[in-house]
Amino acid sequence: MPAGLLMSNPYLRKVNLRNNELEKIVALTILLMHPDAEIIDLKYSSTQFLELDAIIIDGPKSLFIDMAHTKIKKLEEYVWQPILEQNATINFEACDLECGCTSQWLPAREEFHPLVIEAWCYDGWLPALTKDDFIMRNKVNCTIVL
Repeated sequence: MPAGLLMSNPYLRKVNLRNNELEKIVALTILLMHPDAEIIDLKYSSTQFLELDAIIIDGPKSLFIDMAHTKIKKLEEYVWQPILEQNATINFEACDLECGCTSQWLPAREEFHPLVIEAWCYDGWLPALTKDDFIMRNKVNCTIVL
């Protein structure tokens, strides 16, 4: 998806990209500024990766991002933390998330736990995991410290 495609409309409230073949969403693709923006729907899409600032939230009081049944595997802090800081709720239902070092930041950020729905990986519900869970699974110390 080309950068800036969904950034030019200040009245944009819903983004429906459900069932698409987009594997990557590049930086500066989606900007939501309307205070009543509701949803970004990527459910059942082929999305595997979001670049930093692929989704920019500047105005909505709350927003629901549906990533259910996508091909997302990693929850990189630099991508997802800014989105969660804007009070977005994200659904990761049926995503095959990895419990690797890239996801280790989430358990330490309790304020984000209510905003992350169905974030399961092979060791359990991602926000409930501990530093030891990551060390045991990866057999290495992650550089991110909880």
